[in-house]
Amino acid sequence: MREIWKDIPNYEGCYQASSFGNIRSIDRHLINKNGHIIFRKGKVLSGRLSNMGYLRVLLSGKEFLIHRLVCFTFLSDEKPEVNHKDGNTLNNNLSNLEWCTGLENKRHARRNGLVVNIVKGEEHYLCKYSDDMILDIYNDYHLNGISVNSLLDIYDISRTTIYSIINKKTRKYLWKDVDSGY
Repeated sequence: MREIWKDIPNYEGCYQASSFGNIRSIDRHLINKNGHIIFRKGKVLSGRLSNMGYLRVLLSGKEFLIHRLVCFTFLSDEKPEVNHKDGNTLNNNLSNLEWCTGLENKRHARRNGLVVNIVKGEEHYLCKYSDDMILDIYNDYHLNGISVNSLLDIYDISRTTIYSIINKKTRKYLWKDVDSGY
């Protein structure tokens, strides 16, 4: 298969992306700070690894993820995210990329075993309330008949959080063990 180069949108005449996932600058004449015309030889840009495991490049002083540049250049059906079909974030070949939604990307990652250690509930570092406390609030409301206003005073948490708990909208894994007769 032959490598195909196309101008990157908004950088026409300056930068191109290839079907193999490469980015290059194009030979061009520029005007420097002193007003002199200088020749800039084009070259294939070497990507730098981001802390998230993606290759990135600088175009005219602005940082871009290579996989997104390839998709913007070659694929018209733009969605919010780009999926690496083989799960390798360093493989930016056009045949390995597709636009997707966040949900589609997450499903693909789970289906292919690319997501490890998804931490939920009280194990999550941002968790404020234990599973036991969530169940206590639920039971106090449904079994003991304690009003929402009283629960607000007892547990000192927001009304929104109380409603999320008593309507089973939070910690969905907990409700599998709760009798459906509540």
